[in-house]
Amino acid sequence: CLEQMLSEYDAALLIGDNGLIADGKGLHVLDLGSAWQELTGLPFVWALWIGNDNLSESVVELLQGAKEFGNRNLDEVIESASTEAKWPLPVTHDYLSRVMDYGFTDEHERGIRLFREYLITHGLVSDHPFPAIVRAEPQSVSQV
Repeated sequence: CLEQMLSEYDAALLIGDNGLIADGKGLHVLDLGSAWQELTGLPFVWALWIGNDNLSESVVELLQGAKEFGNRNLDEVIESASTEAKWPLPVTHDYLSRVMDYGFTDEHERGIRLFREYLITHGLVSDHPFPAIVRAEPQSVSQV
């Protein structure tokens, strides 16, 4: 995948599995999450569970429970993910235990708000209400 792209183009963007297992030796590699952290001092939020005002507390509790289960059983999750994705175990372990950040602190919220501001400033999205962010505590919801 990477070799084929670079045989035709000067650069390649690899996302997901392809980016995780690509051998970047001898290449300039830019990790977008690290670049954001360096630029802003804030964590980059790659994904969130979002919902509308009708999101029930039971759904929030299920999602929170799934997160807590995964954190309690991280070694099993890592082993399973390595087998299913066919990633080397050390790569999977590093990614799921060091690279991935499962929290959503005030700093994360500041980061996502700033990212939104940049998108609006540069005309990439229109300025309209952002979906509610459901915090770790089911009753805590804030607007971005």
